[in-house]
Amino acid sequence: MNRLCLPLSLNEAETLLLDDIVQRSTPIHRGGIVYEEGEPFTNLYALRSGALKGYRHCSNGNIQITDFVLPGEVFGLDGVSSGKHQCSVQALETASVCALPFDLLQQLGRTLPILQTHLMEAVSGCVQAKMEHLCLVTQYSAYERIKALILNLSKRYASLGQSALHFRLPMSRADIGCHLGMTIETVSRCLSRLREEQVITLDNREIRILKPEALRSTARPANKP
Repeated sequence: MNRLCLPLSLNEAETLLLDDIVQRSTPIHRGGIVYEEGEPFTNLYALRSGALKGYRHCSNGNIQITDFVLPGEVFGLDGVSSGKHQCSVQALETASVCALPFDLLQQLGRTLPILQTHLMEAVSGCVQAKMEHLCLVTQYSAYERIKALILNLSKRYASLGQSALHFRLPMSRADIGCHLGMTIETVSRCLSRLREEQVITLDNREIRILKPEALRSTARPANKP
């Protein structure tokens, strides 16, 4: 089912129905844009390979990276309620994307309840991720934010059937800082501390987790006693 971009348990006839509406794009190279903030919402998307970042422009002129997208994940949900995308999505590296026309998905969902359930789960997961990220950047120290990001990526790679302990960071330190509300220097210091404490090894962007339990032991929020 990977070629269809959605991890659903469908029979052959149902698979063909879904396959008919999936639109596969040409490869999007690093820096390429999938869609931009303010564009009309017509599709949900699923990432087949590569990595993406979502970002939006703040009222003060700064850019905020809202999330990172890994293979197998659905994105584009930001446009469902308003009819316009609330952020832009850009390739961090060469990526392959599937477009899923939303109106056709809704129609097909009436025939395939499992598809409707999957989409609702995707919406719920997106809301939960936003809430967790808000809590992270407002309540926890920079060091704990880095730990939480690495642990989050570890869990997501594991859900894709890849190693939870050895993977490549697709984003730059500048992107990490923009996502977590930190400077590049602070990101580098936190990663160096994790290396010094032998929690991880880091070679360029190749990360190996040596002490996963240390990442799970998140300290209290920074503004709490």
